Amino acid sequence: PYSPSYQPIDPTLLTEAKVKEVHTTIRKAIWSFGPPWRRFFSKLLAPLPHLDVVRQLFPDACFIHIIRDGRMTANSMLKLCQREIEQQDRYAIHGKIIRKSGQYFIPYPRFPRLKEYLDIYGILDIRTTAHLWNDAIDYIDSIKSSFDNYYEVKFEDILANPHHEVSAILKFCSLNSVPPESRVFWEKIEGVGVVGHLNHYEGFEMVEEICASNLRKFGY
Repeated sequence: PYSPSYQPIDPTLLTEAKVKEVHTTIRKAIWSFGPPWRRFFSKLLAPLPHLDVVRQLFPDACFIHIIRDGRMTANSMLKLCQREIEQQDRYAIHGKIIRKSGQYFIPYPRFPRLKEYLDIYGILDIRTTAHLWNDAIDYIDSIKSSFDNYYEVKFEDILANPHHEVSAILKFCSLNSVPPESRVFWEKIEGVGVVGHLNHYEGFEMVEEICASNLRKFGY
């Protein structure tokens, strides 16, 4: 009852024609928003286990790693997955998608041990998402020193000082700074992390047990 597990991408498949095809797709996405032409920004989880391949496709790309407390991230991933399953159930009821009973698309990054975690713990288990947070941190730590355009910042630091951290990110991306009088922009930034609902997050002790080393490394 889950989608296919991790499949490594063979770099030899990145032929000149394939790379051109990917670049054309991105250009079309940018073009569809109309002028002035902007940079392409992606926060999708799907490419996360393949950042080394993404770097080959886009050697001038900027990589921004926003690290969030693993206890909160593991719960947030569970929440996202639950809502995804509920949405797929609604579509199936109305005949908008066809799938076998109990089979869902799972919105988790396809790290090598994903299928193992799903088999052992299940889809909606905090231990599955805790292990995935750990795997993500370990993977990025193993490759980040080889990236020329890599920036790392803690999610909590952005919330604590949004003006400073957002300005630093803009500078890293070689984008113009936003003047203080741009009220609309900074009011949006001040709203980052402000939610009008209450999250019932739990399972912190299990996450701490699984992710102890990486949680300590980043001061959590």
